[in-house]
Amino acid sequence: MREVLDDDIALLTVAAGTGSLEMAVSEPGSVVLDATAKAAADWSAHHRQPAGRYTDTLNASAWWCLPLNVDGQATGAVVVRFEAGIDHLPSELRVLATSMVQDVADALGRVRLGEALESSRVHGETERLRAALLASVSHDLRSPLA
Repeated sequence: MREVLDDDIALLTVAAGTGSLEMAVSEPGSVVLDATAKAAADWSAHHRQPAGRYTDTLNASAWWCLPLNVDGQATGAVVVRFEAGIDHLPSELRVLATSMVQDVADALGRVRLGEALESSRVHGETERLRAALLASVSHDLRSPLA
């Protein structure tokens, strides 16, 4: 996204335990979000609507915040800081950025689905091992009693 849009970008994801947004990755790596940008990103993620610059919601932020929605759930936000001289975002750029963010959300959804499948596989293997161990112990206890 940075190469195409040629501006600062950061990806924030919803933390599993707290539900708050945490910086996952940024380009360049030295990106720091101020309190206004964090508030706009949080609002965008939780309301699943754009916020910040170029919107009517928390537009004091220098960052344009786009929500990451995976299967109807808010999973984070992508924030973009365009050059200061751009007062109006062209519709082509808006559509391009929105499409790219949706691609990121789809990729994030696939990663999370893969993690869930791996967790299910490990759980199934654990249950299978537990059942085999109980069957073995049960057999070992029955033989001396007989």
